[in-house]
Order: sequence, then structure tokens, then C-alpha cells
Amino acid sequence: PISQVRDDVAAAYRQEVEWQTHQMLLPFKKMCEQRKVHVDVVVIESDDVASAVAEEIAKDGITKLVVGA
Repeated sequence: PISQVRDDVAAAYRQEVEWQTHQMLLPFKKMCEQRKVHVDVVVIESDDVASAVAEEIAKDGITKLVVGA
């Protein structure tokens, strides 16, 4: 678990994951921009994925959601 490593190691790991996520989503963001579709990318961390997604939807009043893996 990330809670069991040093803060600098956890920060470096999070930064790497953020970069990889950005790189992976870049083609899709560009596609949306070309079609003039507004897109917000939200990355959430949780041990309970379903609850975290449901909470984010309720909190932000999301009406359309695209999920991919």
C-alpha cells in the first residue's frame, strides 16, 4: 500500500501514474477537441471503485459519463 512507503516515494509514484494517465488519454482528448466536444478528465483513487465513481457522479452532478479501461 502507498501508505506504507516514504512520502517522497509515494509522490514520485503518483507523478509517474499521472504522467502515464495523461499520455494514455491524450489521443482521446485531441479527438474531442477536434470535434469541439468539452471533456473533463477526472482521475480518482479508491479501494472501492464503484462507490468512488458513484460519489463523484453525485458530487459533481455528472449527466454523461464515459468509462474505459
